[in-house]
Amino acid sequence: MELQELRYFVQIAKDGSYTKAAAQLYVSQPALSKAMKKLEGELQVPLLDVRKNTVCLTDYGQLLYERSVRLIGEFDSLQGIVRDIKEVHTGSLKIGATPMLNNMFLEKILVGFNKQFPDIRISVTERGNNQLRKMLMEGDLDLMFGIDDTPHNTLEEHLLFTDKMVVCVSKDNPLAKKERLNLDQLRDAAFNFYTPASRLHRMTLELCRRSGYEPNTNFCSSNVDSVMRLTAKGRGICFFPRSYAEFAGVPGIHIIPLDEEFLWQPCLVKNTALYQSVASKRFEEYTIRFFEENGCDV
Repeated sequence: MELQELRYFVQIAKDGSYTKAAAQLYVSQPALSKAMKKLEGELQVPLLDVRKNTVCLTDYGQLLYERSVRLIGEFDSLQGIVRDIKEVHTGSLKIGATPMLNNMFLEKILVGFNKQFPDIRISVTERGNNQLRKMLMEGDLDLMFGIDDTPHNTLEEHLLFTDKMVVCVSKDNPLAKKERLNLDQLRDAAFNFYTPASRLHRMTLELCRRSGYEPNTNFCSSNVDSVMRLTAKGRGICFFPRSYAEFAGVPGIHIIPLDEEFLWQPCLVKNTALYQSVASKRFEEYTIRFFEENGCDV
């Protein structure tokens, strides 16, 4: 068994396709197929289930995939250690951020960090909280800006700040006359939701269900601004963190405090199972200091 074969196997598993994996790895499909047959022959178990439109992992394949991701990450970290010794102020970073955190903060953080460390290259990926955590677990990100979630034994969260969720309605909505609202008053409201894959969506559902009802879904979008704009036109209500609702500044939106405790807690997350480069440590330190000095002020 060779490390290159494991890299091939992991890429096929991620892409669910020999064709896509071959393009990513710059090798031919026959070469990938040959390497996988050799790997399965050595282990004497099936690893990949090739179907018409996709390639799936067998039970054996899933176990090997999980261990291979960690093994490759540890091997690659050896090269990172050597680079850090030679290049303390250079390197590259792969950062992930949820759409709201990306819109609100990332530009300011990147500009300030780049002034201090102009030779550190940074790439940014915008995805939902769950997708980013998966990428972080698989070693495809160095750090991510996300929302606090279920604890994981290798993902370490650093809380950046805490904000309260508010109810956003149009200024013409009868609810806009209220100084405060509670969840029971929203029982018959039409809810505009951010994407079901988001932590915010799940939090809203959980809160309403604890109050004894299933929220009436009016609209759902993966674009946070679309949710806000539709609400401003008098079509339903939505929940957003106060800081984001004020940052977005959508005309026609009225913000109302919520009686129940409904918190938004952005975090900087890293995978402690993988080696953290000096560049990543510098960015982590800079980000934590940024929020200590500014909080959620944008």
